[in-house]
Amino acid sequence: MDRGLLQAAMFHVTNQERIKHGLPAFEHSDTIEKVASDHASDMVNFQFYSHISQVKGKQTVNDRFAREGINLKLVGENISSSIGLQYQDGRKINIPRSGGMYTYASSKREVILPHTYLSYAQEAVRLWMNSPSHRKSILNPDFVKMGCGASVYGNREFFNVPYLIGVQNFGGKDMGQLK
Repeated sequence: MDRGLLQAAMFHVTNQERIKHGLPAFEHSDTIEKVASDHASDMVNFQFYSHISQVKGKQTVNDRFAREGINLKLVGENISSSIGLQYQDGRKINIPRSGGMYTYASSKREVILPHTYLSYAQEAVRLWMNSPSHRKSILNPDFVKMGCGASVYGNREFFNVPYLIGVQNFGGKDMGQLK
């Protein structure tokens, strides 16, 4: 997986939502992207899913920003965990065969395609926009900069099906010229 491409897709799909709702697009921040990317990696590597990190010195979103030299009054974070397949809700899945292809449990055994960078970004942003608290962060006019992070893991409890962790971090107007 090319994390940079996936994170860029998440960034651009999020900005499409901002523009659609009459707001200016987020400015990209490499530093905020690092905060988001590191949190996504930590959630996979340390096997947790939360805004509160189990990693010492990175417990809160403010801690994670501060580690990168960012001390802001207004920061935000969205996280998501989504299946890495273009799965249709409610359909049963077969246990993958030796080739590793996931199929629906039907007489046709239709192959379930993996997400593309764009389709994953669209799915993650759709889920966030359908959640009032996540939507509020995306559409908050006081947030002006954003960085996205992503990491992939195999769900051991479900035949190692790929899952994607997505993170959006936001910075307020008091960021100045931060890169």
